[in-house]
Amino acid sequence: MKMRDSYDIVVVGGGPAGCEAALFAAQNGASVLVVEKDPDIGIPVRCAEGISVRALREFYEPDPLFCRQHVNEYQLVAPNGTRVEVSGIGEGVILDRKVFDRMVAEDAARAGAHIMVNTSAVGASREGEGVTVHLEGLPDVRCKVMIGADGVESRAGRWLGLRTACRPHDMETAAQFVLGGIDIVPTRFEMHFGTQLAPGGYFWVFPKGKGVANVGLGISGSHGGAATPLELLERAVQRLFPGASVLGRVLGGIPCSGGLKTIVGDNVMLVGDAAHQANPLTGGGIATGLKGGRIAGRVAAEAIRSGDCSRRALQLYEDEWNDRLGNLHRRFYRIKEAVFNIPDETLNDLADVVNKVPLEERTMNKILARSLAKKPRILLDLARVMF
Repeated sequence: MKMRDSYDIVVVGGGPAGCEAALFAAQNGASVLVVEKDPDIGIPVRCAEGISVRALREFYEPDPLFCRQHVNEYQLVAPNGTRVEVSGIGEGVILDRKVFDRMVAEDAARAGAHIMVNTSAVGASREGEGVTVHLEGLPDVRCKVMIGADGVESRAGRWLGLRTACRPHDMETAAQFVLGGIDIVPTRFEMHFGTQLAPGGYFWVFPKGKGVANVGLGISGSHGGAATPLELLERAVQRLFPGASVLGRVLGGIPCSGGLKTIVGDNVMLVGDAAHQANPLTGGGIATGLKGGRIAGRVAAEAIRSGDCSRRALQLYEDEWNDRLGNLHRRFYRIKEAVFNIPDETLNDLADVVNKVPLEERTMNKILARSLAKKPRILLDLARVMF
């Protein structure tokens, strides 16, 4: 289908957040164009691909088509190697993001959104009551609302005056390998901690089937030292999975700021990593991006129907996002700042203490409470999260 010269909404970025926004905008009567700079939706994969079944079911029922592995065991590993099994988390799945992302895009296209891959937006400017989006090598396209879903490196918001920068301290730098031929429990998710392993972050093992897993780590930007995340990962893999085959590798960043202060302006909205919507405690962003995209698409379509695409009208998206997850993420951010600065010796002692607690009582919230026992303000945040 040939691109028109104007749409109600232009979405910059064809990941799950952008395509979910396009899906809901189209279902609510808006004409939508999605532009994706990469040649294929879902490629390259810059994600550990894990999501809880509970979160996934808000959008899709788990399906073997895009679910590589179900997990129901969770272990935290202290710096000295002590393992702590955690209960009460529920079932999770490891997705095949190439398939999953394509499926979300296909749903958006079926709803009427026009999706163009290999198409880069290079700028945007306000003209009259709308926005002109500039495309590389193609004619400009006009719209009433532009939704920036262009990921961690987002420029879309800045084009129209939003502040999208992430402090280096809050930008988690990640490296991940897909490893094959390794000895893992296929149903178990692991998080390893330690300043030598992943300073200011953690090391993960997300199983993708028998002998295959996404294995990676993320470190806070303020903890960068002599070793890069890739070098830290290579050392860890040599120690924990000697002889493993590397089937794939990816490097990237995760904005773990707890969310941008402002994610809307006149004629513009931000979703997903562009809005820093990842959970700052875990770095997970699939479900949060889908939720942000769903709210943004609906609110944008409503604003277009009303004839008012001002910041005041689009503010409904920001308000709903904050009510549902944004305020919670700000509490998670304070918890993260405390947890990821606990000394290794304290983490080792904590692992020994927690292992004496019966497994059925060994929930993540109780483990966090024990780890933050001397931080009353953070415990108050934790109590608000729990209750």
